[in-house]
Order: sequence, then C-alpha cells, then structure tokens
Amino acid sequence: MSSLKKTIILSTVVSAWLSIAPSVFAAAVSEVKPPLILSTAQTHRGKNAHAEIEKAVLNAVSIKTARVNDLIPQLAGLPNRVVQDKLNRWLMQLGTTVQGVVTDSSKPLTIHTLPSDVTYDSNFNVLFRAGNILEIMFSSYYMEQQAAHGLPGLVIAIMDLQTGRVFTMQDLFRTGSPYLKQISQLIIQMDTTHELDAYQKFTGVTLKDGFFLTPTGFTIYFYPYEWTPYIPMFSISYTKVTNLLNTSGPLWRALQTPPAKQAANDMKQDEHFLQARGFASNRWLWQAQAQTADGQTLYAWNVSSGSTDSLNQVYFFLGHRYLGTDTLLPHKPITNIYGSGHSIVVYYDNFTIHFTWNGSRLQLNRPFPAHYVQ
Repeated sequence: MSSLKKTIILSTVVSAWLSIAPSVFAAAVSEVKPPLILSTAQTHRGKNAHAEIEKAVLNAVSIKTARVNDLIPQLAGLPNRVVQDKLNRWLMQLGTTVQGVVTDSSKPLTIHTLPSDVTYDSNFNVLFRAGNILEIMFSSYYMEQQAAHGLPGLVIAIMDLQTGRVFTMQDLFRTGSPYLKQISQLIIQMDTTHELDAYQKFTGVTLKDGFFLTPTGFTIYFYPYEWTPYIPMFSISYTKVTNLLNTSGPLWRALQTPPAKQAANDMKQDEHFLQARGFASNRWLWQAQAQTADGQTLYAWNVSSGSTDSLNQVYFFLGHRYLGTDTLLPHKPITNIYGSGHSIVVYYDNFTIHFTWNGSRLQLNRPFPAHYVQ
C-alpha cells in the first residue's frame, strides 16, 4: 500500500485487526480496566469547567464470552454528568454494534445478536485529544467459522467533552464549499496504481465514507469491498485544503491548541529519526502514545525490518527524544500496541509488557522471557 495512505495514528490499532485471527474466550466476564488518562495538558487556566474536563479519564469496559472479545470506552470525571451519560450511551452503542456487516434485518447486528458460527473482536484507541475535542477509533474483526478470512470494521467517534456535541466530516469544512469534490480529486491523484478502480471506477468521496482527524491532517478511508477488498486509506495534509477549512469552527480551533501543535511537531521529528535510520514510512506498522506521570508524551513506533522474515522492533520516544528499542535485536511481529494510562502496552507472542516512563528511564512491569531475547 502506498505510503500516502498511511497515517501515523491510524496504524495504532487497525493493523492488528486486519492481520490477526480473533481470540476465543472460555468464560463471560465484564470488567473495568485501569483508566486511560485523556490529557494532562495545562490549558484554560482559571476556568473550572475546562480544568475538570482535563482530569476526565476513560475506563475500558471489557465484555468477553466464548465468541466475543469487546473493549468499550466509558468516560468518567466530566463536570457535566448529563453530557457524560449522553456520550457514554453513544460510545456503548458504537462499541457493541458490529461494524461493516450488512444483514437482512432493519436493526443493526450487535454483539448480543451474533450468529452462532461467528467470533467477534473489537478494540478502541484514542487517536486525538486537544482541548475539549476527543477522537476515538473502534476497530473490529468479524469471523465466520467456515470463511477463508474475516471482515475488518472501523468507525470513528469525534466528540466535544464540554457540550456533548458529536462531529462528522462536514464540521471541519466551510458550509457550501466544494470540499467533497476537491478531496476526491486529491485522492485520485494519490491513487497512482488505481486501487480504487478494482471493482468499478471510483466516483468520489461521500459523507458516508470514513473520516478522522490527526494533528497534521485528516484521513479518508473506505469500507471493505466498496472499492477494494480491504480498507484503503488516504491521508491529506491541512495545507492541501486551506481554502475549504472552517477556521472558526470548534474542530479547527482544537487543532490550534499548544498540545495539538506540540504533538504534530514531536511526531514529525520522530518520523525524521526513523527515516534517517533507513525505515521508509511504509515500514512504520503501528504507533501508540501515552501521557507520562510528569505530563510528557511517550510515543512507541512498531517498525518492520523489511526483510522476508518480517521481524519487528518497537522504537520509543519521549516527545521527540529517542529513548531506545524494546529489544536489542528484531523479534517476531507483535499482535497489538496501545496507550493505557501512563504506559504503552505491547502484546507479543503469548505475553504482554507495559512500558512506563518513570522520570528517568523506561520501566517494564515484567522481564522478557529468556528465550525471546536470545
């Protein structure tokens, strides 16, 4: 896939569900996992509502059965409980609805109405946090027993934590501007191998297509089998559409906050570091981030060696300061990586390690197995 279709934030979760088979769990359990800190950015000083919003956390609610492994975000600590309850109901609905599967029923398929021959995995990750704006990605994998492969799903939730407003693609652009036409033209220019013409000639972007924000641009994605058998993604810089942006709207204003600008600068410098090490952008598989206890951002980039054996390493940065790799030598591909609380959580073969910045170095919650690092 072209590097133009990569996005450094998207790959945090999506790749996992596109490439691994779903897990099967033996018993049903619902649990609340440790809170994921949304932000420690010190903005809007002196405004109690804004200060309280900054302290809000996400609890990861896990629903596991023999056929379902579902992780759903739920907000806690917002100053307005009505807004919190409204957003939590919406997030619960998104998290329990099976994405990307069309049925004969008028009602959407949920984890409670799955066919008996199906397993379903769903996860979430925070893509973007600036001011009151929070963006969450849900990624899923739907697998029928006799099928050769499963169906990946992807949905984005963008919300205002103060008002409870939910945002979509058109909120980023000026009303009446030809943004769909211009974005379609940019995507056609990027699609140099005509991947979007696999089934029929690409006719352009619509409001039904997928969309999410990053600190430096936005990404348009299309659902499986709409144009291709996978989820094609096209990342576009804000500098390409300056004439279309609604610069007075809440989404654009959130992108101009110091935390968002700092994140964009840090990730850009991390990219340059990886490129200088010989890693082209199409070898950056996943990227994850977490707030440290002292208010900095810990980034982790899962990078492929590019060799036929597809060995990986995880590169860690504190902002744009390089810290090191998870292991001395490349290892087998990991299965997932994400930020949780103050830690980066990495899933290896059959074990998990939490990497946490303690103020002076990276600390692991457990050692690697001896055989893994030999």
